[in-house]
Amino acid sequence: MISKTPVGFDPYRMWLEIKTPRRPPNPYELLMIEPGEVPPSEVEAAAARQRRSLSRFRSNGDANLLQSLGNEIDRARETLLNRDSKAQLDSTLRAEGVPVGRTNGNGHGRASHPSGPSSANACLSCGAGNEEFSKFCASCGSPLFRRCPQCEKENTLSVRFCVGCGHNLAALDADRVQRIQEAIEQGWKLHDAFELTKAIAFVRAVEGAGDPLLKSPYSEAMRLAEQWTSELEQWKARDGVAVQRSAMLIETHRYAEVAAVADEIPEPLRSAELKRLAADAAGKAQVTNALMKEIREAVAKDDALDILSRIENFLALHPTNDRVRAIGDQVREKIIRKAKRRLAKHAYDEALEKLWLIPPSMQDESVAKLIESATELAHLERAIRRAAVVDDNLIALGEKLCKLAPDNEHAKQMLERMNRRRPKRPSDSRLHLRDWATPPEASPFGCEVVWLAAPTAFAAQSQVSLETLHAHPGRFFVAIGLALQGVKKTATAINLL
Repeated sequence: MISKTPVGFDPYRMWLEIKTPRRPPNPYELLMIEPGEVPPSEVEAAAARQRRSLSRFRSNGDANLLQSLGNEIDRARETLLNRDSKAQLDSTLRAEGVPVGRTNGNGHGRASHPSGPSSANACLSCGAGNEEFSKFCASCGSPLFRRCPQCEKENTLSVRFCVGCGHNLAALDADRVQRIQEAIEQGWKLHDAFELTKAIAFVRAVEGAGDPLLKSPYSEAMRLAEQWTSELEQWKARDGVAVQRSAMLIETHRYAEVAAVADEIPEPLRSAELKRLAADAAGKAQVTNALMKEIREAVAKDDALDILSRIENFLALHPTNDRVRAIGDQVREKIIRKAKRRLAKHAYDEALEKLWLIPPSMQDESVAKLIESATELAHLERAIRRAAVVDDNLIALGEKLCKLAPDNEHAKQMLERMNRRRPKRPSDSRLHLRDWATPPEASPFGCEVVWLAAPTAFAAQSQVSLETLHAHPGRFFVAIGLALQGVKKTATAINLL
């Protein structure tokens, strides 16, 4: 018995949902069963149900209070399972004016029928009386007899031992009740771990449908199945809302907030879509955090290329971050100023090198025009610088460069030299163009070019000719081929002359 409870707090009502006013409640009230003849299986099931109700408050309830209530439940169970203790309890309750005897739908109780069919063969399901040899209840259709598994003798459902062989039917009933209770306990463990689908399947699999002796524990299992099914549907609805919120957060680039939304749904109950969104957001949050750190390091080193490449990647994931965008704009403007200074000095390739540091995503119309102008100027200067001979095309390139860069004195000087070196009349039809650029000493390929072959079946007229062939292998293939075609010694019919 609880001797002291917190002021204003009724654990019987709040934890066990007992609504009767008596405190402490009597054993019937404590186990929430009607006074009267109660099958042992129903007593066991009721006690187990109340113990489970207490277990839900282990984490936040008063330990001493919970222990005291648990002891009361055990004593109530022992009282109702012991015939003498139960008889004394029933007598005390009758003396107090408490009706003892479960009633059926017609107001009749199991123990309140002095004569007639109602007292001869009472139904354990509905409490109605039946004729002595009726095998099924006339009121609800439930069976009134069962066969002993030992001797096949029929027994009324209320007997504890077989009237034919003395087999302990009560122990058999207790074992069947125990199996259902164990299934319910396992279901609760799965429920508490939020494995609701498994918990529902577990309790729905118990046997006992239509068996009056298992009515209470079986009904409890089915009630829990319905309750957990309702909970599952509620969780699914909440999961749907979490999916929508997570998608909205990702769309607005608030990746770090998605984890808190996903955590509102227990992990076993999260849908595949919510898990996918949470993983996607977590990955993007991790990348943006790493990029932010790299941006700070690049800014500290004043590495423009590194800064802008990191910022471009960051803004691809978080385009609304004004702080990072402002850093990128500052670096871009700094590059543009440097490029314009190089253009003013007619260092077009160097200007382009600076401008190409700006990623395409950060190039606006003004930057694009600047790159286009610098590219054209650099291309013209490069073409003029690398031209082999002075011809009309080279003169045209020089004139265009001077037109686009009128203050480029070096371009004007080059154009003057071109015009001076261009002959009015060619003195030799084979060499009518003047040389312009000096052939580069280094190969444009970055390495030395080596001839892989040289004329071998060629009879030189002098030692000087032979030495020249060996000193410059491969340079005479075209001349030799044309000479051979001139004397009709080639294998091709194409006229190369």
